[in-house]
Amino acid sequence: MLSSRLQEATLRLTASNRANAKRFDAEARGELEAAIEAIAPSAPKGDPLLASAQAALKALWRREAARERLMRAMDFSGPPAGLVNALAEALDAAMSAGVVETESLMSEALRELKRAEEDARADARRAGNAAAKAEAAMREEEAALVHPLPTEAGARTLRDGRFVVQTVVGEGAYGVVMRCTDRGEKPTAAHKTVAVKEFKVEDSDPDAEDVRRTARREVSLLKRMQHPHIVRFIQEFDEREKLFIVMEFVPKNLLEVLEDAQSRNGRGGLPKPVVKRIMYQLCLALAYIHECDIVYRDVKPENLLVAERVPNASDNVNPAALLDRGDGVGVVLEMKLCDFGFARPLGPNTSAADKSPTWPDTDDILTDYVATRWYRAPELLLGPPFPSERDPSALVHSPYGVGVDMWAVGCLMGECLDGEPLFPGDSDIDQLRRVQEMLGRLTTKQLELFLRNPSNTNASFPFDGPPIGLDARYGHLLNDVELSFMADLLRVDPKQRMSGEECLAHAIFSDA
Repeated sequence: MLSSRLQEATLRLTASNRANAKRFDAEARGELEAAIEAIAPSAPKGDPLLASAQAALKALWRREAARERLMRAMDFSGPPAGLVNALAEALDAAMSAGVVETESLMSEALRELKRAEEDARADARRAGNAAAKAEAAMREEEAALVHPLPTEAGARTLRDGRFVVQTVVGEGAYGVVMRCTDRGEKPTAAHKTVAVKEFKVEDSDPDAEDVRRTARREVSLLKRMQHPHIVRFIQEFDEREKLFIVMEFVPKNLLEVLEDAQSRNGRGGLPKPVVKRIMYQLCLALAYIHECDIVYRDVKPENLLVAERVPNASDNVNPAALLDRGDGVGVVLEMKLCDFGFARPLGPNTSAADKSPTWPDTDDILTDYVATRWYRAPELLLGPPFPSERDPSALVHSPYGVGVDMWAVGCLMGECLDGEPLFPGDSDIDQLRRVQEMLGRLTTKQLELFLRNPSNTNASFPFDGPPIGLDARYGHLLNDVELSFMADLLRVDPKQRMSGEECLAHAIFSDA
């Protein structure tokens, strides 16, 4: 009887190895432990079945320990280099222990690593210290090796010489953007400056297919966008098995405008009429995007391109909304949203009008790893996906919709006013702490989801008391109407946040 019981437990472990599900592992472990405990006292020394079961139990413990180590590594909150090392060690242990779900976990971990690298680059750009500048210079040198710039011997060209690379102007998680001269299709065509985005992908990269899928999706979405405040798509082409997107070139981004103002004026921030004009244009763009049933998911200063234009007599522009470019000439700022790498069509369960879609416990949903941390809405900070209690093979994600874009608008407005990020969190937990200190507690549902998430087991919020409130920081810059606009964007509950259309109808833009 006991021998039969032990055989059944060992067979259960074999099934667990095939399914590789944590739930089956736990059941197999319990049955093995009970069977070994029952048979060990009476089993003859060196009994092969008992020895086999004990070895299987040890392998099972190794697998569970490796799985736990991998999950801890994925929750690593240090610098990207440390995350890489932690993941490498954990993945080695997981693979040697036979955790065959390692591949899917690794894919998820790599996505998180890309976001960590994006956050690190943003932090370095904003720091402005010697170390950050040295790192930026190093990155530029590395980019030049891969994407050579014009030299005396000649310049890099694309598409049979039509596009001549002038310089690299930006780099992101998936691609590098170059300023190029477009010679046109005919010898007599006038030359013009364009932006060309080259997607970084090599066949040897483990996430090569993800990059290609992201690139094709960005092309598809950009082709649909026809709006004066969204960067204009010109064409796409393939060369040397890489995808390139050609877009209109806009010389600056909002982060550079803010840095110029800091350098020129000795203080951060832009004049309030200029800020309101930028916010109005951004809301126009987002309202259009949301009407197309798309959530943008990456609103940040670097993704708001800005063209400076001297107004003409036909422009009906409030003189107060002109920005001194440093030579005494006032210019109008024309904003264009770019980089649709993280944009996604809304799912079948929701529409742009639904600010808080309810997603099922399934993988076919929007991932949480979006938006640079400082601009992430609370619903994006509640932790990575985790197995559902009802069905461990399904993942539970925090539900979200177009409200994440509107939250970022509120964060951006604060930064434009005084030149400092509103919530410059060092980690997702620190970000949530800062949000609650300023605006108040999470909603009951958000807190419940946060506490259910295994990655937040040891997390806590050292916060007690009434929130500081936006008026404490911006009351000297904004009147009641303007404060209400900002507050309605920064509602912790996404259901209470304004939509893009509601923003455009707000009294703050009565003179727009």
